[in-house]
Amino acid sequence: MREKLKQFYIVLLVFILTIMGQYGHVLQTEAVFSTQKETVSAKSQTGKRLTGQKSEEKVYASGIPIGIYIKTEGILVLGLQKIDGKNSPASCKIKAGDYILKLNAQNITTKQQFIRLLQKNGEKEVVLTLKRKNKKIKVKVQPVYSAKNKCYQIGVWIRNDTQGIGTITFIREDGTFAALGHGINDGDIGVRFLIEGGSAYRTNISSILKGKSGMPGEIIGTIDYSPQNYLGEIYANTNGGILGKITNVEELKNIAKKVRRGIIEEVYQAQSGHPGGSLSVADILTVLYFNELNINENEPNWEERDRLILSKGHCSPALYSCLVNRGFFEEEKLKDFRKISKKLQGHPDMRKIPGVDMTTGSLGQGLSSANGMAIAGKMDNKSYRVYTLLGDGECEEGQVWEAAMFAAHKNLDNICFIIDCNGLQIDGTVEEIGGIEPLDEKFKAFGFNVIKVNGHDFDQLESAFENAKSTKGKPSVIIASTVKGKDVSFMENQVGWHGTAPNKEQYEIAMGELEAKLKELEALV
Repeated sequence: MREKLKQFYIVLLVFILTIMGQYGHVLQTEAVFSTQKETVSAKSQTGKRLTGQKSEEKVYASGIPIGIYIKTEGILVLGLQKIDGKNSPASCKIKAGDYILKLNAQNITTKQQFIRLLQKNGEKEVVLTLKRKNKKIKVKVQPVYSAKNKCYQIGVWIRNDTQGIGTITFIREDGTFAALGHGINDGDIGVRFLIEGGSAYRTNISSILKGKSGMPGEIIGTIDYSPQNYLGEIYANTNGGILGKITNVEELKNIAKKVRRGIIEEVYQAQSGHPGGSLSVADILTVLYFNELNINENEPNWEERDRLILSKGHCSPALYSCLVNRGFFEEEKLKDFRKISKKLQGHPDMRKIPGVDMTTGSLGQGLSSANGMAIAGKMDNKSYRVYTLLGDGECEEGQVWEAAMFAAHKNLDNICFIIDCNGLQIDGTVEEIGGIEPLDEKFKAFGFNVIKVNGHDFDQLESAFENAKSTKGKPSVIIASTVKGKDVSFMENQVGWHGTAPNKEQYEIAMGELEAKLKELEALV
C-alpha cells in the first residue's frame, strides 16, 4: 500500500510540474518574488556577480530535490540552562533567539570556537555582542566553572548550523533560485535562522510522506556532500524561502577559454611575457573571479571586498584577462600589455590598474602582503577574505615559509593560499631544481588546513574554496595540480613556454584551438 501511495504522489508531482512548466512565469507569488528581488539587489551591491537583472524576467517553476546546508550568523541561543543545579549566569541578559556575534573582540562563527574561547578566558567576565531583533547589544556575563562537566560555562544552549531537504520552487535564467517556499526556522524555538551563507547539494530521495491537515508533508532522503554534488551557494533565508545561485560549471569553462584567448592575445601583441604559467592558472582565477570573490567591478576599492594577490606576478596576463572578462576595464586594453607608458605592465601595479589589490613581482612577497591584509581585516572586524596565488617554483623562496609560519601562528582563518603546481619553472622541473615535495605534509606541519585538487576541475575547485571558508581557527592552502600551457597543444608541459611569446603562425594555431573549444562549450551553455 505504501509503495502505491508513493507512486501516486510521484505521478501527481510530475503532473503538477508539467502544468507549472507551461505557466511557470506567472505562478510565483508576488510576495516571494519581491523578497527575492530585494535580496538579490542587496547582494549585488556588495559585489557578488549576479547577471541578467532586468525589469522583466522569466522564472521557471521547478520541483528538483535539493539538499541544504546553512550556517547561522554567529551562534543562535536556543535557551538557558542551569549549571550544576544553579541558575544560568546569563539569566536576564541573554534570551532565546539571540545571536552571539562576538566574545570580547573575537568574532564567533561556531559552537566549538565559542567553547574554546570561553575555556581560554576562564572565570574572567566576558563581553558578548548579541544580535536581538536586528539590533546589536552588548552584555557582560560571568562564566561559572561546572564541576560536573569540568569546564567553564555561561548556561546557554546554542546552535550554529542546520541542514535539510526540500525542492527548488523556481529558477531564473541567471541561475538564482528560490527553494522550499518558506524560511527555515529552528525546530526548538521557532525562530527563523539569520544566516551568513550556505551551500546547496544534489540529494537522493528515499520516500515522501503525505501531509495532514495543519501539517505539511515531508521528503525523506540523504544529502551527498561530495564535490561532484555541489550545486551552488545559498545567500538568504527569507519568509518566502531559501535564496541562492546555481553554479553553472559549463559557463565557468566558457569564461576560462575566453581568459586563455586573452592571454595569448596579450603575449603575442607584446612579443613578450609568460604564457605557460598564465595558462595553467586560468581555471583557478576564473573560479575565483566569477564564483568566489566578493567584489564589485563598479567599485574596485570597495572596503568590504575580498582581496586577491597574484604572488606569481609574472603571470599577469591571466589576471588582466580575468579583470577584462569581469568588466573592470575594456578588452581593447589587453593590446597595451607591456607597452611603454601603458598601464598593463609585465607585473601588476595596484596604483594604475582597477581590480589589482597588490603590486607584485619579486617572488615570495605576496604571502606576506596577504598576511597583513588578513590581520587588518581581523583588527577592523571585517568579513572579507584574502586569497593569494603562488607557483610551486616560488615555494623555493624562504619568505614563503616565514609567511606560512606566521599565518598559522596568528590563526588567520580568513586567508587562503593557492599553489599552482604545474611542475615547471624557468630553468627546468621543480623537482630537479628545488625538490619542494611533499608540500602537503609541510603545510600540515605548519598548522594549515590542506586541500589537494585538480586545478582544472571546476567542481573540485569550488568545493575546495567552500572547505577553506568553512575552516575556522587556521589558514587554508589549496594545492592545485595543473598543466603548464593548458589548452594550447604545443605549449602544454613545455618548459620553453615559461617566458616565450608565440610568432604569428603559432599565435594563429593557438587562437584556432581555443576558438574551437570555445564554440564547443558555447553549444553546451
